[in-house]
Amino acid sequence: MAAMLLFSGNANIPLAKNVASILSTTLGLATISQFKDGESKIEIHQDVRDQDIFIIQPTSFPANTNILELCLLANALRAKQPRSITAVVPYFGYGRHDGDLHNGPSSAKLIMDMFVVAGINNLLTLDLHSERLPKVSGMTTKNISAIPLFANILQIHQLQDPIIISPDMGGVKRARKFSKLLGNTPVAVIDKQRNRDNQITATSIIGDVANRNCIIVDDIVDTGNTIYTAAAVLKAQGAKHVYACCTHAVLSNNALSLLEQSPCDKIFVTDSLPLGCISNPNSKISIISAANLLATTILISL
Repeated sequence: MAAMLLFSGNANIPLAKNVASILSTTLGLATISQFKDGESKIEIHQDVRDQDIFIIQPTSFPANTNILELCLLANALRAKQPRSITAVVPYFGYGRHDGDLHNGPSSAKLIMDMFVVAGINNLLTLDLHSERLPKVSGMTTKNISAIPLFANILQIHQLQDPIIISPDMGGVKRARKFSKLLGNTPVAVIDKQRNRDNQITATSIIGDVANRNCIIVDDIVDTGNTIYTAAAVLKAQGAKHVYACCTHAVLSNNALSLLEQSPCDKIFVTDSLPLGCISNPNSKISIISAANLLATTILISL
């Protein structure tokens, strides 16, 4: 097995430490601080020559800071001539902006180009919002899924009469993957629309959810509006219980409060982003760690 070193930016140190522990190693010696004007200062304190480097850094809030920090850290390591550098980006910020916005940039592609210029050879990420991004990344890109983690948890719960719910048409493929892991559980789709104020309105459900245990599956929970609205519609249509499985808990604005008040019985998320805000032991939100999944993928790549 090739020599490996694991480094971390400041974005999600608890996750990085968990991955290091699973791999029976410690995080590499680096200092990440700021100059007085706010610019990032990176210092590497060990030899990394001819070693495979893995940098764990989700590019979540503050996204711009964390992206630049990752690039600077990679560039500082590249100067010390490692064999390879892999960016482990559990949550890829700007992943929802891949050129679909009118008159807007292809932000996700630009960020990936920045990674390449910084000296990153490979990208390991978790549930990218757009499956086409690896094709334009300019790096060897591995996009793994957290769906098996959620499937394992729900199998433990042994839900009766389950049905997988896609909160919109764009998520049907993800829902079907989840369905296969739960023994080809039926799939239903919510017809989601937006009004002039960009507020979500769910008008109908394609599928019968009456007296079923509904499992909403999505990659991101941001404002919480999609999950709240979907759960309300499902309950109105006779759903017995509603669960949600969302890989990335962005939780913007008052999302945490909204989700706690939602009709969902339980919401499962991963620790791809730091979630110190979820401190209530009675919270509806349950955190499933992606550390073992990331650590296993890192080992396989060596």
